[in-house]
Amino acid sequence: MQLVRNSYIGGYGNMTNLFKLRKKRLKKIIKKPIGDQVLDVLNIAFLIFFCLLIIIPLLNLIAFAFSTVTSNSKVTFLPVGFTFDMFNYVVHESSFWRSLLNSVIITLFVTVFSNLFMAMAAYPLSKQDFPFKNIILIFFVITMLFLRGLGLYGTIWAVIIISINNVFNLLLYKSFFEGLPKETIEAAEVDGVNNFQMFYKIVLPMSLPVFASCAFFSIVGTWNSYSGALM
Repeated sequence: MQLVRNSYIGGYGNMTNLFKLRKKRLKKIIKKPIGDQVLDVLNIAFLIFFCLLIIIPLLNLIAFAFSTVTSNSKVTFLPVGFTFDMFNYVVHESSFWRSLLNSVIITLFVTVFSNLFMAMAAYPLSKQDFPFKNIILIFFVITMLFLRGLGLYGTIWAVIIISINNVFNLLLYKSFFEGLPKETIEAAEVDGVNNFQMFYKIVLPMSLPVFASCAFFSIVGTWNSYSGALM
């Protein structure tokens, strides 16, 4: 039994070695074309370049956060001096936390209500037989809000209301709704579904991809928005 076992193991080892030798020979015989090799090198070089474009400003920002100078033009990748004053300001300054809270509130409100209202507005505008659709669309594109007359000037609601009217998301929803299968809509109409039921029970579940995309755009755009809040 031991002899048979040793013979089996030896044969398996020889087959493994033979397989490795054939694999090495195939690698020598089958080589990538020169064009593919050059493309691989260029891809790696571009990836390294774009990674550096992200990492270098981040290192500069971290160094500036610990520096005593007030201009980051003097800071490279190491702090000039060393201080925790900026972090102390963030921790102890109440206006910073109030500003952060405002950003969170505005982002949440805009993300929810902008996508809800823009989807509700885009759905009827996607219908070919909807009357005055072009005129109504112009009113969305050319939007004017008189905030002072509404008593909203200088309040957080001024920023929220302006940001809710996102025409870019409206056009995305409109294009997506126009591509929905008409057979499904017609079948629901035959079953007696009204417009609100059609929108909430049929159109919305079919439109989760565009909702996710527009919600992502709303979150990033609102959170990074500075000029709107400044005005």
